[in-house]
Amino acid sequence: MKVYAVSPLFVVLIGAALPCGFHTRPGRIQVGLYTTFQYAPPAPVREAAREELAAVVTPLGILVHWRPEADNPSDPWWNRVATIQFIGRCDDSDLRPGPPHPWVFGQTRVSEGNVIPYAEIHCDPLRAYLAPILVSMGQRRRTVVFGRALGRVVAHELYHILAKTRRHGFSGMGKESFTPAELTADEFQFQDEEIQRLRLVTSPGMPLNCEGSER
Repeated sequence: MKVYAVSPLFVVLIGAALPCGFHTRPGRIQVGLYTTFQYAPPAPVREAAREELAAVVTPLGILVHWRPEADNPSDPWWNRVATIQFIGRCDDSDLRPGPPHPWVFGQTRVSEGNVIPYAEIHCDPLRAYLAPILVSMGQRRRTVVFGRALGRVVAHELYHILAKTRRHGFSGMGKESFTPAELTADEFQFQDEEIQRLRLVTSPGMPLNCEGSER
């Protein structure tokens, strides 16, 4: 399933189904997030993305462990596993704005009608979309803000993966369209409805929906 960003709005596509056979730990979800990058991002961008994701989901009892896809097999303490591939250059080196047309910033795979926990994020269109804001910032600030926006895209994807829902909220980080200002603001969070869905995931003994199959 794809959703698009149509200027002046930003749209990220939803996350995917969950692996079967696990139950949540009381009040705590450990997520193994395997990542691949077409081009290695600068360390400040990577750290800003991780910090933003942690700031959004850790208060909800969700801990995310970033790992290279080629790393060791998943930790037995992880409750969930997802894979995200970052395509393009995830940095602020080229701040030419793109033309106002529908951009795909992310997409998840679908198998036999079911979304699966694999997502792709397209950094080049994201950077072009934010270029008019980023270009006015100093180098250090610009790098951190771009990384923050990247982390918010990841957070939106994980919301759908963990909450097992294809629905979007009406406001906050769970909605389907973001403005550039929302992606780069100092504060941007999930709203009550999405928070409640994520809190259900961290409830004791919450079983996973194991309908469907992957291939």
